[in-house]
Amino acid sequence: IWTVNVDDDDHQLTRITTNEGRDYSPTWSPDSKSIAYVTSTGYDIGGSALTPTRYLASTRIGRDERNILTPNLDRNVSNPTYSDDGDTIYFRLQDSGQDHFASVGSDGQNLTRLLERQVSVRDFSTAGGRTALLIGQSDQPPEIYTYHDGTLSKLTSVSSKALEGVATARVEKRQFESADGTPVEAFFFYPDNFDESHSYPTILWLHGGPASQFTYNYSGIGQLYAANGYVVIMPNPRGSVGYGQEFAQGTVAKWGEKDYEDVMAAVDHGIEIGVVDPNRMGVGGWSYGGILTNFVITQTTRFKAAMSGASLGLTTANYGHDHYQLMYELEFGLPWEYPERWVKLSPFSKVEAITTPTLWMGGALDWNVPIINSEQMYIAMKRLGRDTQLVVYPNEHHGIRLPSFQRDRYERWLAWYDERLKHSGSAD
Repeated sequence: IWTVNVDDDDHQLTRITTNEGRDYSPTWSPDSKSIAYVTSTGYDIGGSALTPTRYLASTRIGRDERNILTPNLDRNVSNPTYSDDGDTIYFRLQDSGQDHFASVGSDGQNLTRLLERQVSVRDFSTAGGRTALLIGQSDQPPEIYTYHDGTLSKLTSVSSKALEGVATARVEKRQFESADGTPVEAFFFYPDNFDESHSYPTILWLHGGPASQFTYNYSGIGQLYAANGYVVIMPNPRGSVGYGQEFAQGTVAKWGEKDYEDVMAAVDHGIEIGVVDPNRMGVGGWSYGGILTNFVITQTTRFKAAMSGASLGLTTANYGHDHYQLMYELEFGLPWEYPERWVKLSPFSKVEAITTPTLWMGGALDWNVPIINSEQMYIAMKRLGRDTQLVVYPNEHHGIRLPSFQRDRYERWLAWYDERLKHSGSAD
């Protein structure tokens, strides 16, 4: 973290912190003598399984004496902001599928989760003793609320007109054990008029990152599938944040191992409680969600349809082409020094095992996870005579932005799953 003097002609730069890890998101104390900021203790490659826990810290200007205020909090923090009197620092806290609004004293004492509700705090602002929160809920897109002493008052209803007369799925966070006994959580979306005496076609939808998490925030994708008659399972497997550093780093150089076991445990839990029809299951995701989809369909034939978006095929083909060179070297080692590891971490090397009908998708200009991966996986399945399709969106990058393409993508997803899940097998 640096400061720049905007008043002198030389615009002098002054370095404030010298931590070898990543320091960011600085905020001034009211007396301008200190800053609070987010710090990490090692390489912080956003979105990677290598990403360490991000702590809240402070330092006095000119001293560079990093004081970690949350040393025993094995959860990520973000967006620190001082109270008007400087005695308290507010921040967001990722924990167990939630984004909390939390606070801690500027001396590191009295850590408090201020809003213990099934919501996701997307952002917040404090000024003059007042606090505004941007809050998402499982049945409502983000809206602005004021917050005071635990009481919320809603200020906006931006999405009310769009959602008028639209059914929303009931969402439930459930916990279960993975194959090795590790507790894992997943969000279950239940379709309108859900009947507990019936099982339903189900879509296992996997998040990107993997250093991310599904939360109580409104999920348009989960709602879309549920509105079309599916039970939707959105798990937070190993590699996800919000469950501690050991959990988040459970996939380092082991993609498709513990995270595969975790997502399959989510499916088995759904079958056990009677809501999932085991004969009508689909799987899918985008970015790492697509990558994990590839590891799923190369290890099991239980799914009748898959959608792999912006995913990985032959890992070596990406080295020097995408922007993950440092991540690859730190996590996998150099490809010529560890060729067997790189092959093992390449779904392309196991493509012959895929019998699940798979829709491959991506943006033509994606430099994050280049389209060559989907092309290679598609052509291999085609060569093997498997049910597959490739859709490439022109002039699009990692995220599909053009509204007509977004709609096209949703329609293709539904058509792909409907054809293969709603007309095969039968409900209980």
